[in-house]
Amino acid sequence: FKNFLAYVIRIFSFNFALDIKAMDCLYPTTFKSNFVMTTSIPILFGASLAGMYAHAVARKKQRIKEAACLLRPEQKLEMRILTDAAKAQLHLSATRCMTAFLLMSYIILPTVSFNIFSIFSCEEFDDGSLLLRVDYQVNCLGRDYLMYQVLAGLMGLIYPFGMPLTYYVLLFRKRYRLNPQKWAKKKVPKTLEEALRRRAKTRKLDSIRFLFDMYKPECWWWEVFETFRRLSLTGALMVANDPLLQPFLGVTICLAALMMYSHHNPFITTEDNRIAAFAQLEIYFVLVMSLLLASQETSTRNSNTIAWLLI
Repeated sequence: FKNFLAYVIRIFSFNFALDIKAMDCLYPTTFKSNFVMTTSIPILFGASLAGMYAHAVARKKQRIKEAACLLRPEQKLEMRILTDAAKAQLHLSATRCMTAFLLMSYIILPTVSFNIFSIFSCEEFDDGSLLLRVDYQVNCLGRDYLMYQVLAGLMGLIYPFGMPLTYYVLLFRKRYRLNPQKWAKKKVPKTLEEALRRRAKTRKLDSIRFLFDMYKPECWWWEVFETFRRLSLTGALMVANDPLLQPFLGVTICLAALMMYSHHNPFITTEDNRIAAFAQLEIYFVLVMSLLLASQETSTRNSNTIAWLLI
């Protein structure tokens, strides 16, 4: 059961690709090879989705062109029906590709960002050597490390900074439909229920519905904030090498997030807002306990007490 649980965790953390023992006989796995794999596979997946959508667009144009050759000029109704069907099929393809892309990015973004930030976290030893904290086989003073630093910087622009920016651009372009109570020019909805019904019926929002469907109309941007919060707690803290500074920054981030949740109440239902606030308090409590454990003044007895509290 222990091996099965570890395998499931690797799958959901996107670290399973190079962790298969049978591959070690063919290719020895290291943190550097795992870093290259975890950062390149999502790019290839996104490129394949873009290729699928481009193929769907080409098929739509080809069908319309073939129909125009077969139908007579007076058959305008048949031509319109065929064009509308092609547009509906293209809309469905775009929705599926974008939903798959957003879901993939949501799942792998914390783990990939953690690997990117880990490249910049080194540990110095008494003999003067400087080794990568997550893999002591990597010398931070070597030539190869500089190349991986440059690669990590480029991947940082794509993942921890590029993906939230992509989310924001996708949402900002549709803000008039996402929050009709503020941005609508005609027939402004008077209640929250009416605004939610109008937002649910808007087909042009289907491709990005994954990013906003659980939030209130005025909090259409909340997924961008939530993404930055997740990345700050999972990856950005790796840059801080001080064992006391990491939990302190984590506590600060949790307090800021708790204040944001309490002020905006971004979810539609009250139960979801309460669960979100409770989750922030739980993370805050864990980080405070880890800060106490990292303190050198904590005795063994107190450490055992803190461990039981964490359990």
